[in-house]
Amino acid sequence: MEVLPIKRAPGQSHSDAVKDQLHPDDSPRMDRTTKEALRSGHSFYAQDYRCMGNDGQWHHLHEEVRVEVVGAKCWRLVGVCTNISDRVHMEEEMRKNQNLESLGVLAGGIAHDFNNILCAVSGYANLIMLDLGPGHPSYVDLSEIVTASER
Repeated sequence: MEVLPIKRAPGQSHSDAVKDQLHPDDSPRMDRTTKEALRSGHSFYAQDYRCMGNDGQWHHLHEEVRVEVVGAKCWRLVGVCTNISDRVHMEEEMRKNQNLESLGVLAGGIAHDFNNILCAVSGYANLIMLDLGPGHPSYVDLSEIVTASER
């Protein structure tokens, strides 16, 4: 309850209250993880999931659970739960920033390549203008190509 305050009905166990507040996409996976640990005889499992807090927000939690065999088909689960919401949000922001950085590098590369092409166009247009001279009818058109490529 200290990790994430959640709504709990009178007499409701903390475990049942958490199950009621689980994100619908996480609940089946959590059940499978727990059942697989019990079925396979593992003494430990860990998992991440989302749970609705009293604040109406989804919180990311990480739990580490030790499985203690009490008897035949009877276990006690002892665990520690950590609120990892801040870490998850920071990782998401880092991913977004990396995507933006990658996009910037790509755009810079395209701009550089395009600039190289424009330099070639401008250079050849200037050479043709030198050969033709200012009196040729195409000289004005070539001048426009040079001006546009310099822009």
